[in-house]
Order: sequence, then C-alpha cells, then structure tokens
Amino acid sequence: MSRKKIGDILVSTGAISEEQLQEALDYQGQVGHRSVGEVIVDLGHTSDDAVAKALAEQFSLEYVDPIELDVDRNLIFLLPRIQAEKMMVLPLSKGTGGRIKVAMADPLNLSTVNDLQFQLKGSIQPVVASPTRLQLAIDRFYGLETQAQRVLRTALPTPDMAAAKDSDSITLDGEAIERRLRGGGEQPYVDLVSIMLLHAIGKDASDIHVEPQMDSQRVRLRIDGMLQEILRLPSWSAQQLVTRVKVIGKLDVADRRRPQDGKVTVTLAGRRIDLRISVVPSQFGENLVIRILDPQMLSADLSKLGWSAGVMALFYRMVSQPRGMVLCVGPTGSGKTTTLYSTIQRLRSEATSIVTVEDPIEYTVDGIVQFEVEDRKGMRFQDLIPALLRQDPNAIIIGEIRDEETARAAIQATTTGHLVLSTLHTAQTTSTIIRMLELGITPHLLGDCLSGVVAQRLVRRVCQKCSVVAPPEIEDWDRIGVPPRDLEGFTRRVGAGCPACLYTGYRGRIGVFEVLPITDQIRSLIQARASEQTLWSQARAEGLLTLFDAALEKVADGLTTLEEVARVIPVDPWLHQDELSRRRAATKKALSAPPPAKVAALSYEAIEIVDGAEQASAEAGDAAAAEALVGRPVGEEPEPVPTDDSEPAGQEQPEQGAEPDAAGAQEAEAEAEAAPEKARVLVVDDAEEILQLVKITLEEDYEIDLARDGVEALEKIEAQRPALVVLDVMMPRMGGYEVCEELRSSKETATLPVIILSARGEKAHVKQGLKAGADDYLPKPFDPEELELRVRSLIRRSQQ
Repeated sequence: MSRKKIGDILVSTGAISEEQLQEALDYQGQVGHRSVGEVIVDLGHTSDDAVAKALAEQFSLEYVDPIELDVDRNLIFLLPRIQAEKMMVLPLSKGTGGRIKVAMADPLNLSTVNDLQFQLKGSIQPVVASPTRLQLAIDRFYGLETQAQRVLRTALPTPDMAAAKDSDSITLDGEAIERRLRGGGEQPYVDLVSIMLLHAIGKDASDIHVEPQMDSQRVRLRIDGMLQEILRLPSWSAQQLVTRVKVIGKLDVADRRRPQDGKVTVTLAGRRIDLRISVVPSQFGENLVIRILDPQMLSADLSKLGWSAGVMALFYRMVSQPRGMVLCVGPTGSGKTTTLYSTIQRLRSEATSIVTVEDPIEYTVDGIVQFEVEDRKGMRFQDLIPALLRQDPNAIIIGEIRDEETARAAIQATTTGHLVLSTLHTAQTTSTIIRMLELGITPHLLGDCLSGVVAQRLVRRVCQKCSVVAPPEIEDWDRIGVPPRDLEGFTRRVGAGCPACLYTGYRGRIGVFEVLPITDQIRSLIQARASEQTLWSQARAEGLLTLFDAALEKVADGLTTLEEVARVIPVDPWLHQDELSRRRAATKKALSAPPPAKVAALSYEAIEIVDGAEQASAEAGDAAAAEALVGRPVGEEPEPVPTDDSEPAGQEQPEQGAEPDAAGAQEAEAEAEAAPEKARVLVVDDAEEILQLVKITLEEDYEIDLARDGVEALEKIEAQRPALVVLDVMMPRMGGYEVCEELRSSKETATLPVIILSARGEKAHVKQGLKAGADDYLPKPFDPEELELRVRSLIRRSQQ
C-alpha cells in the first residue's frame, strides 16, 4: 500500500486548504529542490510543527516536542552543539538494547543517521520534531551548565594551575572551543571563561556575577536588569576561574586582598565587545563582576530606545543649542550612559569638536577625543575640565557629576559658552535642581546655565509571545499606590513564560523618559530658591510628562506591564495632590456649567464636592454620581426657569432642536469645506528618530509623508508632488545630492522646494548641497523651531 502524501495529510487534518496545497505544488515546481512541507511553511500556510506531525504520521514515526522532555546529559556531551545545529538533531535517551532515541527534523536523511551512529556509539531510533522546537531545545540543553560541566571534567582540583598567556584581547570562537573539547580540552579554565562570555553575550546579558559561597561558586547573569542564576561551580574551581579573568584584564594575579578594576576587548564574529572587570575580596574568596558593553548600542536611534516623538523633540531642542547644560539623571543601570553616547553620535560631525571626561571611559567612539580620570596622575574632573576649555571644544561630555568641585567645573564650562552634557544620581528632574543647589551652585548661575534635565528608567518589555491581554486589576493599582486610571482598553500581562523570554515573561528593555526644559518661569523659580514641590507644580502646569505618566503610556501601548511600573517607576510625591486639584477644578466646572454640561464634565475617577463634606465618588459616566452632583436623575430634563418673557408654567412649548441641529451640521460642513488643505511635506531620512522628530515638529501645520531612502523618495514625488522636501544626504540606494540633482533635471520638479538636513554641516558640504539644487541647508543636530520657520518661509515663497 502506497504512503499517503504529506500534503493530503495536512489537508485532511485541516492544517491547510486544497487551494493552499495546489499553490504550494505550483510554487515547488518553480523553485525545485524543496520539499512540499518546506514550501507550505515558507508560504505561511501552516507551521513547521504541523508539518512535522504530518511527517511522523506519513512514516509511522513518533512525534515529540523535545523542549518538554528530560534529556540524557551524557548524550549531550557526545554530540557538540555545532553538529547538533548543523544536522538539526537532539539526542534524547538510551533505551533497551542500547538504541539511542534522537529527535530529528529530517528522519529520512540516512547520511545524518549514519553520522549519529558513529558519534553517539550506538544504533539510532529516529523520532520527529519540528525545526523550531529543536532549536529551542538545543538552546536549552546546550546551555552554560552542560558546557561548564563538560569543561571541568578535564580540570584537576588544584589551586596552583598555571595562568593562561597574557593578552590585550581575546577572540571568542565557538568552533575552536568545540574542537578543543572533542580533543580533550588542554586549557579548561580558558575555555570555561570563553564559554561563559559566549553564553552571556548570546543572552544579551549586561553583567556576569561570579560569587563565592561557602561550598560552591554561583554564576549569575543580569538579563533585562534582573539577576538570574545559571550555573553552580565547585568551590575548588573558584580561584582558577578568577585568575584567568585577572590575566585577561591585566590585574595583579597575586594580590587577593585589594579591590581591582580592569578592562579587555573581546571579538565575536568580527564584532567588538568591551568588558569591564571588577574583583573585590569577600568572606569566601574574590567576588567577580564582568560588565558587558556592546558598542552597537551607540548606533541605535533614540526612538528605538523608547523616546516618544514629542519628548525627543524637547530633548533635541536642548542639545542643539550652542551653550547650556543638559543633565541625564537616574539610578545606576537606568541607561544614562547609553543616552549620552547616543546623543554624541548625533552631535559629532567634521566641523564639531567633542571631548569627554570619564571615569572610566565606557565606550570608545571614533571622531571624538576622550579623557580618562586618573587621580594618581592629577587627572581629576576639576583639573581636566578647565584645561580642556583652553582647547575650545564645542561640546563637553562629563561622565558624572559626583561632588561640588565637578559641579563647579561643569558650570564654568557652560558659562564660557560651551554645551555640557553630564549625568547625576537623582530620582527625578525637579530633585536634580535641588541637588545642584546643595552642591554649592548659586541659584543665579544654575538658572542661567541649565537648559534641561532628563530623568529616565529602564522597564522590561513584556514578552509578545507568551503574554496575555486582560484588563488591569485593582491589585495592580494598589501595588503602585494610586487610584485606578483609564488606560483605554486592555493591557498586556505576564504569561506563563516561554523559551523566547527564558521563562520570565519579559524580553528586552525599553526606556521611560521625563524631560524638563528650563523655561523662563522655571528659571525664575530656581533663582528664587523655590522648593521642589513648587518647581514640580510649575512644571506640571507647563505640561511636564512625568516618568509615571510616560510609563503608563508604555503600558497602554502593550510594551510593559503595571507590575513592572510598580517595580521600577517612582510615583511622583505630589501626584495625589495634583490629581486632587484637577478633580476639584473639574467639580467646580461641573457645578457651575449648565445642567447638560455637568454630566459631561464627570471625567475623573472620583469627584469631590468642594463646598460640602460629602463626596460623590463615581467612575466616569456613573449615573448615580452624576445625579448626586446635578440634583436630578440622569436624562431627566431640568425644570424651566421662569423669566419675564417665559410662558406660564405647564404651557406646552413648541418643539425645538431639529432645525438648529440641521443648521449646525450644515455650518460644520461648510467650515470643513472652507478650511484650507494642509500642504504636504515629504521627509526623507534613513534614521527613524530623525523621521519622527521632523514629523512631530511639522505635523500640526502640514501633512507629513515619510521615505527611508532616495529611490523611495523619487517614487513618492512622482506619484504625488509634495509642497516641500526635507532631504538627508547619506542614505542607502541613492543619496540626497543625487535626489536633488534628479529633481532639478526634470521640468515637473525643477521648482520643488528642497531643504537638505544633514550631519555634514561644513561649508564645503553646504556648497555641494546648494550646487545640487537645494534651496536651504540645515546642519544636524537641528533646532526643531528653526526647521519649522525655514519650512514655512520656503513654502510661502513657493506659493507667491
């Protein structure tokens, strides 16, 4: 009897339709050398898990989900991970008669089966698993613990093992490690450290903690801000492991009684990663922490770090000024350094001199000059900054303001006409002002120099694969300590966990930002030594979006959870008073407005009657609360108020409302038709944060269209000519100069206004842009207000 075809099995089980099967067969005939199952998955008609089950049914084999099984670790030792991933197999267990059960994505591959028999030293019993589940199982079972145990099998518990050869940097090569392990592993502690680093980098960990305990050594990774134990090593291995790390960090191997710091660069597949090493003696040995710094983070757009367009526009306005101080504040691990370095990437250009003063230098950045503080050599913050001022940089980045001397030096740099960016360990924006005053900065100088403050935190992103969508519960708000708020629908909640999030419910982190620009009113309060509460109230009156408000926006957008907000985000100390004031204002408005407006004004969770002791608390739209405030059942018309011109009580009044309503609708339609159509502006840039920043700057007055490169821009211009183009220079496929020349060569677009917006602000580049046909040229970083004025001027002139 012939076997049933896999496509027919999928149709019979309802995994795909007859039409989808025919489409897959037609496509298979075009591409060739692909199985029907693979093509069906590629077309997105079903999952590879459904195809694996059909394959098992077709050949009467067992289907397994390897992630749910207990795996024999001794078999894992026999098959290196590289081979398991290449063949897409996972050894599971050894049964009676010595047969080894192996989960395979392709159990019909006889060559793979023969290789496994040789490698695992036994006959093979294939079972079927999907490639996706196999990869997750390989990630799980070939984790750090399995590899570490494998390495230490070749190590001896002797405290005097020779240290590895000194080196400025190390190269992480997983294949070389696997080859050494198969050959017996002659340098176990070198390989163990390399495996730990590979594992941590692969999991996007920010730190490795190696902590001596009484009878073991605990290894933990900090992933998404939370420590997770991933390995326990025998206590006899502790000193050799720390010695290896000391060697690569150029620390004193013999000195075990003093804290030591070092650094090293590792290379992984051509990618450079910096490590900061800290060793501190503890009760049971030396405690080791390795901080992992990935320079790739520096190239990320601010928008990808969690900045909303409106908040980012405020920040750009601060750092685009030639003079002033901008402070990034928050606790350790809140992302302040990443914000500073990402900002440096946007500020640097051929015409700009940027210097940093750090302790220590976190990242090495091309195109700027970096100085490291060294007290022993007289290179302190307060010594370096005055010396650097004589070299006339455009911007000075100070790693951290820690004391009065550093604060005064930073203020001095600002007063001499420089842009200064730095960090400070304070909780919120307004508390930063008070802290600077406590450091001895006079109110007049601080008010004059400070341009703005950015407070920030990092919250974990909820896992999109295993999270559930549900309405917030009252316990969530109780945990935060505030009354429930309307988040306009359901929010995401942590699910059961899955391999994608390492069973934590979260994967990755996102920034939450509070930006306080120093306005004239805030400046006056600073110079008057106003209290923090007064500063906060004024900032709120001017529209300050607090950390708590910004975090709730992330919850409403499905990016994080209320539990995470409760864990990380501080609740503003005067939040309840602020909400109470707003509620009182709403109550006064409800009581003083005409009756229909009173009901509509009930938009807060709780409404307080100001003139009485009683309160009418209600959810928005609660009929009972509305009735308590306006004095009648909701929906009942108020009794007519007699006037000199009114009809006698009880006399039937003529019907009203139909004609005025119709007239009002006609009037609204007429106004809509009379309203001028917004001019269309095309913004072209390959940086998402610039696109969003320009959009938020101009969208109130113009219709904004976006393009990511020059080719896409020309296509959009041909489809619908805009009123103006804002154009970047360096873009994929076609640069800004070429786009501008193309526009000027065509009769239809020869007069189309173009503003070039580029980090290349030197005279030569400005001339090149104008020669290409641009009408205006604005260097980055730009002042959003200046861009708005230039756009308005060009469009006005083009319409004359």
